Amino acid sequence: MHALALLLSCSLVSAFPGGNHHGDGHESNCVDISVYGDLQYNETVADVCTYKKIRHCETRNNQACASIPLTTCSASANAACVNTPFSQTVREDSTEQLSFVGKECFESGSETLIEYHQKPVCTTVTKEQCDSKWVVNEFGEKVWAGNENCKDVTWEDCKLESIPHPIVVPTYTCQDKAVIQYTKPTFSEIDVTAYTAKCQAAAFADCSTNYVQECVELEYEECTDSFEEVCFGAMTFRIPFQEYDHRLKCIQ
Repeated sequence: MHALALLLSCSLVSAFPGGNHHGDGHESNCVDISVYGDLQYNETVADVCTYKKIRHCETRNNQACASIPLTTCSASANAACVNTPFSQTVREDSTEQLSFVGKECFESGSETLIEYHQKPVCTTVTKEQCDSKWVVNEFGEKVWAGNENCKDVTWEDCKLESIPHPIVVPTYTCQDKAVIQYTKPTFSEIDVTAYTAKCQAAAFADCSTNYVQECVELEYEECTDSFEEVCFGAMTFRIPFQEYDHRLKCIQ
């Protein structure tokens, strides 16, 4: 039997994204405000098993007979056994030790972005407004004869101008937390070779010329190997992970 030692409180790894996660086309006027979430765990339950080999033997009683001389005879017996190999696939689980490095983030500074707003800028304009007078001359043509009823008209002439507006955006720094050691189960199967022994009772005699039939009782064992699965029950594994909150503060 192969014994498999497991830690009762173990956790599976869950990778988190890291490094530069830009690439959305807004880097020219953006600030990376991405952070990592709190350390969390996913729990999974697995049945971890191994095996043990059991040898089953049965005692056989048989009789072996031989012709023995009348004068001087003795009988001997033995069991002639043949071992026949066979293979069987069984579970051979194991564990491996791994480590996980979490992240913690904190506000470390700020950056200023410039956002431009459209604001109207107005000036006062004064122009003269008149009624145009037209008359028909001696040739029957309509000609301009001057302006009448003239007066000054004042209004505001407004245009939109881009006014800069600064926005302060906080920035964050993320650093490694303490290393977490955890155990991960590895499931596998192997082929194991065992043997089945089959025996044949045999007797022999060393005799003179006159023979009689004489028998001997023989006791022997015939054995066969079998395999039994050994499971340690449902075991809980805790898998650490952190969610990466990818954000960019950008000005269009």
